[in-house]
Amino acid sequence: MDANLKNKLIFVHGGLMVFVWLIAVPLAIGINMYARKKGKPWGPKVHMIIMAIAAFVPYTTSAIIAFVVSGEFKPRPHSGIGTALSFGLWTQVALGIINHLIFRYRRAHNCLPSKRPWNNHVHIWFGKILLLLALINVPLGMRIKRPPMALYIVYAIWVGLLIIGFVYLACMRDEVEERRLLEEEQRQQSHLPSPHIIKSTTDVGPEETVLTKSYVEEKEESVYGCRLTKCC
Repeated sequence: MDANLKNKLIFVHGGLMVFVWLIAVPLAIGINMYARKKGKPWGPKVHMIIMAIAAFVPYTTSAIIAFVVSGEFKPRPHSGIGTALSFGLWTQVALGIINHLIFRYRRAHNCLPSKRPWNNHVHIWFGKILLLLALINVPLGMRIKRPPMALYIVYAIWVGLLIIGFVYLACMRDEVEERRLLEEEQRQQSHLPSPHIIKSTTDVGPEETVLTKSYVEEKEESVYGCRLTKCC
């Protein structure tokens, strides 16, 4: 292969990988995290569209370019991690499709779980591992072409901004969880006897239970105490 063409393909490979792992993938993850915290139904769909169009297709193209340019597998850290990322990303896409099919099946049969199922946790944590490996592999690839130090500084700043953004999204107020806790509190309160229907002691028979104000307060305390324990 011509040296000039090979050099251009290497830059195309690097540019596509930077776009995928530093822009497309963080954007897809961040949008889904935001939508989940805000209870927006469009989050998973936007996540899948970005991952399919802006991540999977460019990454596959870039991986093919890398294999064509190298001609063989070279036992280097960048090549080894890149190969693992290739199989990992294709596996992650398959996991995402399977999770979506499971979700549609559960929704059709009205058996959606109240909390995030285990298969979603596998997809999420596997994606985090892949993103971490990619953030390590990008500077390893940059070393091959020996770029100026300023490029490493820009990369470090961008990664720092991504970390700040993800920490902010992780700490954002979860409106869906708050709504669920509020509904649970309302259900618990609905089981408490109303103080307006408490009978006078003069109207109570010998075998009836006298619901006094202290009894109601005791029940309220036990219910709220249980709820606070669960939150803690």
